[in-house]
Amino acid sequence: MRVARDYSGAVSLTFRPEIPSCTSCGSPLRRSHNAWRKYILAMNGTYRVTNYAFKCSNPRCEHRNVVYKSGEAEFMTPKYRNFGLDVIVEIGYLRFREKRTIDEIRLALARRGVEISRTEVYVLIEVYLELVHSRPLPDEEFLKAAESNGGIVLVVDGVQPEKGNETLYLMMDALTGKMLYATTVLSANAETVAGMIEEVKKLGLSIIAVVSDHQASIRLGVKKALPGVPHQFCHFHYLKNAFKPLSDLDSNLKVGLKRKVRGVRRVEDEAKKLSGREKEVILDFCALLRRLLLITGKYPTGLGGVKVFEGMKVLSKTLESCVKKREHPLLLKLLGMSKAWEGFEPQYKKVRSLLELQNKVREILSSENTISAKVRLGMLVSKAKRMSMKEKDPETKECLNTFVKITRSHWGGLFYCIDDERIPRTNVTIEVKISRMKRGYRRISGRNCWHGYLVRFGSSLAMLEESWTRERMLNMIKRIPYGDYRRTRSGSEEKRERFRRLGRAGKKFLGMLSSAEGKWI
Repeated sequence: MRVARDYSGAVSLTFRPEIPSCTSCGSPLRRSHNAWRKYILAMNGTYRVTNYAFKCSNPRCEHRNVVYKSGEAEFMTPKYRNFGLDVIVEIGYLRFREKRTIDEIRLALARRGVEISRTEVYVLIEVYLELVHSRPLPDEEFLKAAESNGGIVLVVDGVQPEKGNETLYLMMDALTGKMLYATTVLSANAETVAGMIEEVKKLGLSIIAVVSDHQASIRLGVKKALPGVPHQFCHFHYLKNAFKPLSDLDSNLKVGLKRKVRGVRRVEDEAKKLSGREKEVILDFCALLRRLLLITGKYPTGLGGVKVFEGMKVLSKTLESCVKKREHPLLLKLLGMSKAWEGFEPQYKKVRSLLELQNKVREILSSENTISAKVRLGMLVSKAKRMSMKEKDPETKECLNTFVKITRSHWGGLFYCIDDERIPRTNVTIEVKISRMKRGYRRISGRNCWHGYLVRFGSSLAMLEESWTRERMLNMIKRIPYGDYRRTRSGSEEKRERFRRLGRAGKKFLGMLSSAEGKWI
């Protein structure tokens, strides 16, 4: 049963406007009414706060209906909330800095004398994110850093967790690591991206260059909003796209090798019945083989299939050496499993030759001379084109043609980073930020599916900075204009309503369908 909150020990506070006279005519202000009165629960106690509203006493003043209120009272808590800003900041700090769960936050606040329900904690987390998203930009510290760097290098990336969902767009300064803009959009096109860049341009900072992947909407949006500004394409995404067929070949090699290795568990069970050194050695070989089967791959830089093949080859040579010294039935079984690589040697050679091409491209892109890099990469593209014309193997031919096609489409934006060391070669800084957001969500929720969370709160989470202390965050929030917070809150409410409607559609599809039909008159 719910119990009413006890306000018997609340301290009464009254507030008046900080200015005594009208800003228009200079006449003294006169008390008009109570702007609001409510209980506020803060970290240091409970208060019954009354904020008096004043108006100009001059009846002929043009601004006689303007209401003056206390700024100090308004900064104690957001509108429609009963918890102080210090409580909201403490909840946000525990949630996103220390990765506490809802129950852990409740317990931490209870120890400091603040009683709060699970629902209230969840609501105040959303309020905290709204406040963070509303914070004024840029701050003085960032402006000084940007000025000393000669401007900003704008890193742009978009994340769409699932097809049909909203896309989260992030814009960050690569030189300072400052997140400048974050938003979610239903449809990403050139006009949308250009509008986001215009919001960043309002900060009044010089944009040295833009770094992004080769996404059409970003390319066209940058061209429209920042004509003449260098647009560097991410080398990581370029390699990933240029050698996509290579990653598919490697994946097939890895899957094929793993399918040929079966029965490791049975060998381990039989080895456990042995004793002494034989048992130890055979279990070690089983662990080595099992570890090879667990190798994945981080494309495009790390090919898992190549690693599995080469590992099996080395393991089989070692097992052959042991069998020559002294045969054992279990060693012979392991040797038979590890020799699975022999049936995949032609496929491995194909992958290895294409991997050498990728390594040459990576070496060229890491060059420090633009002219040399352009000449060498151009020669490599021409050579790959000639090879593809002579190549009879369809998979190798596809890989070479894809490399030529993607390189030519990316050509204009691959080399700006060589001329200017301030321009990074990749936009992975944003992807690292997104990965941290995912890990934090898994830690505090215990859930692995983060799609809805990222779509709903990603734009606010991206604006959080790990270096913030409680005091700095509280001071920053107190400077937020109420109009900015109101606009952010309105947008959040629209998003919440959209998610509620989607939730109802998923849980009560037929009922909602019938209701919609009945309402349509």
